[in-house]
Amino acid sequence: MDFDAFSRLVDEHGTALYRFCLKLSPNDADDLYQETFIRIWERRRRLDERNIKSYLFTVCVNLWRSSLRKGLHKKLVSIEEVYNLPSPDEPLEVKLENEEDALRLRQMIEKLDIKYRLPLYMFYTSEMKVKEIAKALSIPAGTVKSRLHKARAMLKKNLTSNIYHLQSIKEASDYE
Repeated sequence: MDFDAFSRLVDEHGTALYRFCLKLSPNDADDLYQETFIRIWERRRRLDERNIKSYLFTVCVNLWRSSLRKGLHKKLVSIEEVYNLPSPDEPLEVKLENEEDALRLRQMIEKLDIKYRLPLYMFYTSEMKVKEIAKALSIPAGTVKSRLHKARAMLKKNLTSNIYHLQSIKEASDYE
């Protein structure tokens, strides 16, 4: 891989990778992003450019896991500082009424086990395909599909139960 090919790689996948880094490590996103591209540059002669996006995200996830093991992550910031409101066409199957519901959704995502969060972030924020996610996480594509399905089901269940609970509280207060 020469410098021009590397530059195209950064242009093509840099934004998606940075969004993914923000989800993994809000305070260290810049460092994680830069370290990922440094590693790619260092290994440029051995790269298989057919699956470069998957490899890029694999390197990123491995660096993030390594930093967690070494305790290099910094204090977490609040969810509000990291996430933008979800776009209205996100297929969560539950309409979000207002910003409070969107905040609850983001908090619920943060509470998911990492094995569900990673595929969810890769699929929605980095717009990776199931096969790319599978390769990046070194798991079968069926497992990725299963984890995405379970993550969406858990989020839907939690959202609908919260919305139902809030509506019942509102209705009870209307009778007082």
